[in-house]
Amino acid sequence: MTEKTVIELLNQIFEIEKKKQQHDFDRIDRNIERLKWLLEQEGYTYKDPTGEAYNETRIDCQATILSEAEPQIIRDTVKPIIYQTIDGQTAIIQQARVIIN
Repeated sequence: MTEKTVIELLNQIFEIEKKKQQHDFDRIDRNIERLKWLLEQEGYTYKDPTGEAYNETRIDCQATILSEAEPQIIRDTVKPIIYQTIDGQTAIIQQARVIIN
């Protein structure tokens, strides 16, 4: 599986989770967790930074800033941070795309 395919797969899982939370589809939790586990076995994980503080020094996020009010908090995540671990070394292979307001 190519890195590009894995990134797209993780983005799709993330979107399914977001939609599930909005519509309460609890029955698909087991399937989502299984897909995430399979990808983790290959060294891939993702993180949703929603709710975290944002500042310009963060290298793991690309932000759309809708308000300059302080403190800046990530209100929505469009795409998650995706990590790949190889031989114990973890690297960001996709920055999150987030909305600050």
